[in-house]
Amino acid sequence: MYNGFWDSPGSNVRASHFSSRRRMKEKYKISLCTVSMNRLYHLQQTLPQNIEDNASYENMEHVLLDYHSTDHMEEWVRAKFRSLLSSGRLKYYRTTEPRQFKMAHSKNMVSKLAGGDIVCLVDADNYTGKDYAAFVSRCFTRNNNIFLTTIYERKPMTKRDVLGRVCFTKEDFMAVEGFDEFMNNYGFDDYDFAFRLQQLGRRRVVINNPKYLNAISHSQEERTKGQEAQLSEEGIYIKQLDPARSEFLYLFNDNTYSRGIVQDHSIRSAMRLSDLLKTKRYKYQESLLAHDWERGTYVREEEAVYLSGSVPGTTLALSGFVKIRDYQLQNHLLLFHSMISNRNKMNANRKQKRIAVNNGCFGEGIIIVS
Repeated sequence: MYNGFWDSPGSNVRASHFSSRRRMKEKYKISLCTVSMNRLYHLQQTLPQNIEDNASYENMEHVLLDYHSTDHMEEWVRAKFRSLLSSGRLKYYRTTEPRQFKMAHSKNMVSKLAGGDIVCLVDADNYTGKDYAAFVSRCFTRNNNIFLTTIYERKPMTKRDVLGRVCFTKEDFMAVEGFDEFMNNYGFDDYDFAFRLQQLGRRRVVINNPKYLNAISHSQEERTKGQEAQLSEEGIYIKQLDPARSEFLYLFNDNTYSRGIVQDHSIRSAMRLSDLLKTKRYKYQESLLAHDWERGTYVREEEAVYLSGSVPGTTLALSGFVKIRDYQLQNHLLLFHSMISNRNKMNANRKQKRIAVNNGCFGEGIIIVS
């Protein structure tokens, strides 16, 4: 693993030191790709700056996908960047199909629209930094058997706002079939994508120069806004089964539900005398006992709910459950709902050593070019 040293002062690493699997290019065509769903207030700050900061790199394009925004993004883009749109330096696409923001699908869609040799995903709240495209080109020119990421392999990345920054060849993107679209919501999709690129034989290069790691800070609630089905008035219920296990029930406003038993491994270990002197063996403090949440539709029946996802169907009494009423705790548990499901899928992909996912169908949808 390389940690971004190619852009460090005094580095004299030459391209001849590395093996090559493609014909080298002095300057790759770079596609800086951004997806936005109702993040115009971020784009108004970041997109003009990113365009200016990469103006000196000629062989590139900015690709912007409007993922069914309702904040007048198109009007702003067409008024602000008329000449860049005409020249093709900026390419604007939109889709009106999605009703919720789907993390993996949106990334796949914009990456497939990219016309460059190298695709760089840049979140709407991210600043690329001065001459980012030139930096990316230098890295791939020295060794094109790599991908760039902000995610370390064995230690956490402290700047959560830039976790979505990743650069890869269009060829490799197609080979691994993009991001796993099972992971519709927030969490672990980038980690899974990086792992599968490594399974393909690509080397991880971590972007660690602060120059390229600036973003607009915002709350966790804002980060995940629009990604989950909205909670119904019924909300979230939790029932404690024992000190280490609790049953979770999420009721959404489209009459769907998620249900599962979550175990706290630290508490479970503390309950066992035999575990008190053992080194911690669990990777995550909490885990879902099943592979994924039980899902289906529900009907409220006074103090119970009928769950159609159970076989052959279950009427679940709500007595013994506690309804979560705190707004911040609800948002935290919604994030947990998404992340634990995605984490399980990532771990399954790793166990099976999967390289390609999505069964050949990814980033699909109607794109409007106007």
